[in-house]
Amino acid sequence: MASLAACLCGAGAGSPCLSCQARLVAELRGNLAEKRREIKQLSGQRLRVQKQLKHRGLGPVGVNAVVLAYWYSGKRQKIAAMLARQLALRCKWSGQNLPDAAFVQNLVGEVDISAAKACATAERCARCFIASVCLAVWIRKRNIAHGVAPSAQDVFRTYQRLLGAAAPRLTCKRSIHAWVKRWRKRWGFRRGQLRLREDLDAMSIRAKAQPVQLCESFDSAESR
Repeated sequence: MASLAACLCGAGAGSPCLSCQARLVAELRGNLAEKRREIKQLSGQRLRVQKQLKHRGLGPVGVNAVVLAYWYSGKRQKIAAMLARQLALRCKWSGQNLPDAAFVQNLVGEVDISAAKACATAERCARCFIASVCLAVWIRKRNIAHGVAPSAQDVFRTYQRLLGAAAPRLTCKRSIHAWVKRWRKRWGFRRGQLRLREDLDAMSIRAKAQPVQLCESFDSAESR
């Protein structure tokens, strides 16, 4: 920045002319505006970091989805906490404390349900999660009642029924099998088989199964 003691137009020492003074003032105002923008940006970053720490890494969409999952599951905090943990891990939350039931309760008291429903992405996320939980419970019950895993077509049709109009519309068997394979991997299911002529008692067969940990209070959700 040029000194005020010399004229920028080269007219010599002394007080700068009016034109040079105007340019200096404009330059100072520009620098001040730039500093204000930097301060505002840093302040916004600080607020976002504070919210992320408070919400365990969840953004606004994730927070709304967890609140909606709480209401759509019949106010079951454990179900909403399952979604919150999935979203926090997906956001690469590096904190020690993953979301739990107490975290969900705090969110419910903080977020307005009507505002949460206004977010279409959060609405779909919550409904898809609830449908997946119901589907997982349904598969587990089918395994216990019939001793066999339902087919990929049955799994997909049940998911469509649970989710309704928002469910994916797949008709090709290959696409359905690919979707079910991804869903099983995401939810920790795996297909297994017993060897022919393998004589096992009921306890041994049960020990071979890999149960999916779900909230027991949600077992009857698929019948709604």
